[in-house]
Amino acid sequence: MKLARALGLGFSLAAAMSAPLAGCGDDDAVNPALDGGLEAAPNDGAQPDGSTDGPRQDSGPHVPVLAKTPSNGSSIALSADESRLVVANRDKGSVTVFSVAYPAGAAASLTKLAEIDVGGIASEPWQVAIDPRGDRAFVAVRQAQKLVRIDGIDTTPVKGPEIGVGSEPTAVALSPFGRRAYVANFVDGTVSVVDTERMSVDKTIDLNKTIAPLIGTGLAARPSLAHPRSLAVSNNGNDDETDETLYATEFYAVRTDPEAADGSNADFSKRGVVYRVSLEDDSATTIDLGPLTDIMFPDRADSTAGCFPNALQSISLAGKYAYVLSVCASPRGPLGVQIPAAAVACPSGPGTAGNAECNATGMQEGVCQPNDTCIDVAPVKTTTAPLLTVIDTAADPPAEISSANLNQRWFARYVSTNVNNDASRRLPLLANDLTFVPSTIATTPIGYVTANGSNAAFRLAFNAAGAITAVGSNTPVKDFIDLTNGQNADLANAKHGLLPTGAVAGSKNFMFVANDVSRNVSVVDLGIQAVASAGQAVFESSAKTPAEASTLRGKLFFNTGLGRWSLRGQGWGACQSCHPDGLSDNVTWYFGRGPRQSTSLDGSFSADGAVQRLFNWSAIFDDVADFEGNTRGTSGGVGAIVSSTTAPISNAQRLDQANALAPARHDGLNGSSTLFADKTNPLGIPSAGSQLDDWKDIEAYIKTIRAPRGARNVDAAKVSAGKVVFQTAKCQGCHGGKLWTTSELFYARAAANAFTVTEGLSSSAWSEPNLPVSISPTGATTGTMRAAENTGNDTLLCAIRNVGTFGIAEAAVGAGGAFPELRQDMTTVAQGGGAGGATGFSPPSLLGLVLAGPLLHGGQARTLEALFSDAFATHHRALAANFLIGGTAAAEREQLIHFLLSIDDSTPVIAPPAVGAEGGKLCK
Repeated sequence: MKLARALGLGFSLAAAMSAPLAGCGDDDAVNPALDGGLEAAPNDGAQPDGSTDGPRQDSGPHVPVLAKTPSNGSSIALSADESRLVVANRDKGSVTVFSVAYPAGAAASLTKLAEIDVGGIASEPWQVAIDPRGDRAFVAVRQAQKLVRIDGIDTTPVKGPEIGVGSEPTAVALSPFGRRAYVANFVDGTVSVVDTERMSVDKTIDLNKTIAPLIGTGLAARPSLAHPRSLAVSNNGNDDETDETLYATEFYAVRTDPEAADGSNADFSKRGVVYRVSLEDDSATTIDLGPLTDIMFPDRADSTAGCFPNALQSISLAGKYAYVLSVCASPRGPLGVQIPAAAVACPSGPGTAGNAECNATGMQEGVCQPNDTCIDVAPVKTTTAPLLTVIDTAADPPAEISSANLNQRWFARYVSTNVNNDASRRLPLLANDLTFVPSTIATTPIGYVTANGSNAAFRLAFNAAGAITAVGSNTPVKDFIDLTNGQNADLANAKHGLLPTGAVAGSKNFMFVANDVSRNVSVVDLGIQAVASAGQAVFESSAKTPAEASTLRGKLFFNTGLGRWSLRGQGWGACQSCHPDGLSDNVTWYFGRGPRQSTSLDGSFSADGAVQRLFNWSAIFDDVADFEGNTRGTSGGVGAIVSSTTAPISNAQRLDQANALAPARHDGLNGSSTLFADKTNPLGIPSAGSQLDDWKDIEAYIKTIRAPRGARNVDAAKVSAGKVVFQTAKCQGCHGGKLWTTSELFYARAAANAFTVTEGLSSSAWSEPNLPVSISPTGATTGTMRAAENTGNDTLLCAIRNVGTFGIAEAAVGAGGAFPELRQDMTTVAQGGGAGGATGFSPPSLLGLVLAGPLLHGGQARTLEALFSDAFATHHRALAANFLIGGTAAAEREQLIHFLLSIDDSTPVIAPPAVGAEGGKLCK
């Protein structure tokens, strides 16, 4: 999630961009007093010399002032007079306050006034909002679960009072006069309403009761059903704050239809949700965001792929419209690169210009591979997409009026302007914030989207009806604003902007972008559509240390789809596309092994690093570097296990983990992908010598991903009772231990010269006479550690538990209570139902469960209530035959749910039993 288990870094980024200074672009500032702009106030920060650099001279007691615009939080905020900028340093536990100067004929300049600790390095300040008067800022501090006020930002910034709110606050927005702060509690499913003068929680708006009917028939409201992520508060310009509306995005999509027997409706069976809350009586309704029926790129055999809005990132209000950014998920197979069943040779030879000849074989987008065969990369474009949905808030009721795949919009621009089909094209991967040029809002809004996965900002033009009329800039011609000032940037220049998390545009023709990993602010000149001062107008927000270098590089690689990490380095996908904050997007994808819910990576390593989980639902990986295949196959990237790093990046650089050291293998459960990827080349790979440290860095980052905090609005008595229920039901037999799962790595991954091809696992037998046959993967009390080696059913057999979840679904999830267990060809039966000698799945970690839903490997249960219903009795009675039977069942179910919702990194571990009748670790 964040670097809460680690420290920070000291690297940066690349080449300066030469460009003229402000004043000649198509987004030139106009009179800021126009409707939609920021009217200059008497206390606008002006100094006697006419500059706006420095504090107000008449700052006094706080007197509420009416804002001119709606409010929504971001990682960066600009005061109404544009003299102060506040930035959340998410990995450093601090916020930075800058003064802003606008020298005539030059770029805006920032001066760091203060960096204020808001709770320690692990506290995670997530969003900030500035009071309309410009003397206070409010910070939602995620891990520390509080709202902090920063006082005196117009004079001498200091930390003011703070107040505890709900669990994992991820957003803050203010009422028009700033009298109330609204805080989205991502885990609890609530919004805290804070009196900003007294810094007290006046009330809590419970969104769980609003979402409950949408995710379960007869489901009673309880903590953590809703997951509000971002907020916006309207502003009609009058003196009454109670006649405004609060909008909140539900982060996860909700199911609308059961999965078809062939999985054919997987792209259309969910929808996004935005909450609409009247501030007069706190009543909440929902606005539906429907699926995109055509993602606008062809899938296999020219079929149409759709997608549904998920992982709703932000909501921005402009005029009568609300603009929502999300990740549009298209989980139906095929996913990623497709290899023909019958190999088709590249007539022009390996890695050459045989692409046209590959296409002649009937592929949508054929590419020649180094092994002299053709592959189809078209499906890479139909997995995830940045989606912009527009809501007409003035309609009765408010409703979605349009949605657009931003990838398709920019792709069309690149094609029409003949941009080379290489890294010259960049897409708005993980679009996470939208800011508007104030002077344009009333007529034809101009907006800018920050793309966390592309290190860039993207310009959009809208008409008065809220529709996109153009993307990119034509005066000057700029397809996107590169925050790294170079396509294949290294980490040597501190002026790079890496992983932008938010932006704010002012009326003076400058935009300010907060960059997470590089911990700096890029000043963008909207006249030239570039980082100002030839790329040098970048200001450090918080320092990095050498100790942080590996972790922050790993975070960068995990989150970006540039360079070697996505198809042609264009930003089609990244690890975070399915793992926001390193957790789960709660989407079931039809992968090569079958339908698989994205796993939350907080359960990958214990906090002390001593224990590692076996990866994936079928325990098929034992190294983080084994996911090299996902990079290559799902996102279409080259990956980091390569023989050369020289430009241009190409598939010809790839090293083959399965065959490079034949007969020894280092893919999947064979050998060690970590050693294979080691740039010191300990395995003696003949063609190596230029590998990268990328997977080493990514593993360092994953080790810092913490579990989300447990829900704060659970009932303490039920939590205590639920822990007893958990142990009485012997849940620790599968979910005990440091990672809340018995599926742990139990051997040292080593060089192939110390092991056979299979490391001896397939010949190592286990025999446990007391193990219940009912949970055994083999249906017996004996077996081998590994089964079906090097096949599509390969698995660490000893980690698998058969608890009756294959092919079973809640009726609302699968028609007739069945679930389509299909591989990504949407035809072949999935792993988990007995193929390869194994029945069942690897027990997931219970860390992150508070954000999980749907549950199980295929998302077959929408809620914990459904999981503990009779449909899944085999699961919850696997080790306790009479569990949840009788008159106490309802109470025990509720108690157990409250306990499960409380689990996080601070929860005392419940040890698994010795392997036997009560389960335990079979692998050893």
